[in-house]
Amino acid sequence: MEKEAFYYAFRIDGDLSQKIMIPMKLKDRVDAFLLNLMKLPTETRNTAPGISGRFTISYYHRPIDIRYERHQTYRGYHLTLRLLDKSHIKLTLGKGALAFDEETQFALNRVMQIPAGIIVISGPTGSGKSTTLNAILRELNRPEINILTLENPVEDEVPGITHCNLKSAKEFKPMIASFMRSDPDIILMGEVRDLESAELAIEASITGHKVLTTIHTPRASQIIERFEQLGIERWKIAQALKAACAQRLIKTLCPHCKEPATGISSNERKTFFLDDTWATMPHFVAKAGGCGACRNTGYKGRTAILEIIPITPEMADKLAQGQITPYAMERQIAAEGLLPSLRRSALRLIREGKTDLAAISKVIDMTYSDG
Repeated sequence: MEKEAFYYAFRIDGDLSQKIMIPMKLKDRVDAFLLNLMKLPTETRNTAPGISGRFTISYYHRPIDIRYERHQTYRGYHLTLRLLDKSHIKLTLGKGALAFDEETQFALNRVMQIPAGIIVISGPTGSGKSTTLNAILRELNRPEINILTLENPVEDEVPGITHCNLKSAKEFKPMIASFMRSDPDIILMGEVRDLESAELAIEASITGHKVLTTIHTPRASQIIERFEQLGIERWKIAQALKAACAQRLIKTLCPHCKEPATGISSNERKTFFLDDTWATMPHFVAKAGGCGACRNTGYKGRTAILEIIPITPEMADKLAQGQITPYAMERQIAAEGLLPSLRRSALRLIREGKTDLAAISKVIDMTYSDG
């Protein structure tokens, strides 16, 4: 927001687009219009330092769910609106943005066979964690399996699955307690946010349920540390956690204008721990200025990559006894090279000509080697 105008911008494929300016005299009207859509009382609008909410609009007969976040700034408010197009989120594992490579798909299929315990997908906001979990639920959905979800809001309604829409955080504990008495086989918890939700996820898993959930951590191994920070003892985590996963969405090169290149510079190889084979590696890079097909960005769409660390009984025992740290466990598994890691998957996408180093270095810490 500036003195004479304020602006809005769309985030496309993870990056903010050009700012579109609006005269300042319309600021209060736009603010009131959005607040009216959420039917918030006047006292909340004027006194709350931050306002969270959601509303639904119809766009060409398509329901668009919008999550709203507003906080005060020096000259007014900063708003974030997350668009959730319910008619366009039914992604399937193995297709589109979730078209994982064979190594990742095999590891994920094996994780889905775990009968009980917690499966956690981590990553920053907007990395597609919930979309992947809903795709997993679609794969696990069978007439003989009772699946319950606890979400805020419900993102993807799947026939045969019982979805519960959380209106507020106060509803979480009684709802999950009721879940436990409803004889579920699989429970999806939208996110582990605090000690209470972490404890309930642990309790559900050790009583024989499969629990799917998300959490915010940069690396898969840090899921264990995050549970500890919330107040869960290490031995409980080791007993309940069966798979720690991390996901990122990587921008893919525009197929119409991507440009061939040979080799990566010595400076970049040193920065990103790439061996000398990359000095002559043929690959593609985004065209500066792009083309009309990619809105002049050089990239078009995103694809998901997934890191999976299964917590085997042997590894769980070492974790519980303090014989290995979560990071050492991650390094050991990465060194074996048998399971997909974010780094290896990202470099594979470069070799296949689907993305470039500039795109992956924005979302993955490439400044250290995981081998």
